[in-house]
Amino acid sequence: MQDIHKVYLDTNVIILGQESNENHTLVEMSKMGIIKLFVSEKVTMERRARSFKQSEIIDKIIRQEKILGEEKFFKLFNEAIKEREKLKKLEKYEVKFWMQGRPENVKSTFRGLTWLGLLGADFIELFDKKSERVLLGELLTTQKIKDADAFHVMEAHSAEMDYFLTWDDKLIKKTKRISWIKPKILTPKIFIEKISSSE
Repeated sequence: MQDIHKVYLDTNVIILGQESNENHTLVEMSKMGIIKLFVSEKVTMERRARSFKQSEIIDKIIRQEKILGEEKFFKLFNEAIKEREKLKKLEKYEVKFWMQGRPENVKSTFRGLTWLGLLGADFIELFDKKSERVLLGELLTTQKIKDADAFHVMEAHSAEMDYFLTWDDKLIKKTKRISWIKPKILTPKIFIEKISSSE
């Protein structure tokens, strides 16, 4: 019996939802038991951040009502409300689409370390048995990987995922040089080709 591949999905994969042919294939592969899909709380937060940002734009427009004048204010306000409603509807479609593939929340020691970080560096050092803080530092400083991307990579690495799927070519290029990262970091397209050719 062949092992089921554990696959972590980056936010940029999730937000494409049903718009991407590759995502349909990933969901089907999950239903067939070829892969198991995983996401992190960070993915969920980043996905929801789009509508939160739009709410901030609405608040800013409201604060500038007197400066904008009535006609411009109502035009901008109505456009911003429509955009926020569009984003909320999109989020619902994304969730509904991905639930077909039954993604699970990733479980990692790294996630626990990030919470301990709120209590101070001493707590992290006590519980960081796999030197994940040092590995994160390497991603951020030596490899110059953006904070959010580094956290995703560490979540997937810590949880011992087999694959990390992203559409971020820069991240893929930077992580190719790092030998200790457990998951292979690929685009969904390359991953599907790779798995399909080995079946």
